Amino acid sequence: LTAELSELAAYGGTVKGQAKLDGAGTALAADVAMQVDKVDVGALVKAATKGKAPAKGIASGSLEASGRGASPRALAESLKAHLKADLGGIEVANKQAAALTELKLEADLPGLGAAPSLKADLIYNQEPVTLDLALAPVREMLSGGPFPLTAKVASALVTAVYEGKLRRQPVPGLDGRFNLDVASVGKLAAWLGRPLPEAQPNPGPLKVEAMLAGDGQIVTLQEAKITGRDLQATAKGSYDGSGEVPRFRAKLNIEELDADAYLPPPAEKRKGAAPQQQPEEQTRAGTQGWSEEPLDLAALHQARGDLRIE
Repeated sequence: LTAELSELAAYGGTVKGQAKLDGAGTALAADVAMQVDKVDVGALVKAATKGKAPAKGIASGSLEASGRGASPRALAESLKAHLKADLGGIEVANKQAAALTELKLEADLPGLGAAPSLKADLIYNQEPVTLDLALAPVREMLSGGPFPLTAKVASALVTAVYEGKLRRQPVPGLDGRFNLDVASVGKLAAWLGRPLPEAQPNPGPLKVEAMLAGDGQIVTLQEAKITGRDLQATAKGSYDGSGEVPRFRAKLNIEELDADAYLPPPAEKRKGAAPQQQPEEQTRAGTQGWSEEPLDLAALHQARGDLRIE
């Protein structure tokens, strides 16, 4: 059985492909090949929903899939696929997602017995970003136990890498090493749309190296090293979700810290600061603008623990 779509004009672009299903031999065989070229996603969504499209963009891509099996189940288990997608000229109504203007995806699905992978290249707030994700074989992921995971996000401003295992039971958790490398905290905050206050200095670079482990319902931060331009610190901790009220323990050891590099300068050092006030004026001014609304500390009842800072 063969079905072929030679070329279909669709919303400014084209769609074409071919699908074959062969049962003449001792095993079933299936092959699929599809190509999409420059389809207007905004027009497509608008026509499908009969309303305003939440996003716009031009999509291209391809899908290749094949499988062989003596039964429909064996055929499904043997399926291998490769997917490519390219979405450009993205315009999103959501303000938080509006910074995403280009997205390219490539996924390799080599069958149930092999490890799938995903790679993405995108433009976020005018900066290129790459994402690489490598997983365990599909059978292993479906077993319910922990499975290997390698993930990396990289850009000129920040790189984050995790290598280890992903646990889903009895509580979700990570069991491996996590590294974070920020070229500039101030530039990263601005890039993410949350710039630091004008008076606050840029803390500069920041690195975090952490080792995570899990044992049942206890997730442990075995060791973390935090390094900045004016900061040296280590941390350890654990989270126990086995009880009715979760418990945590954390210890932060600050070896070196220049607080002036992370806090806004005193008011008298700022440009255009007001004249120095008398003590009684400072007292009155210091209490102005304080809210009289009671503080809601109900969230503290959701967990119990100890935090030590040295």
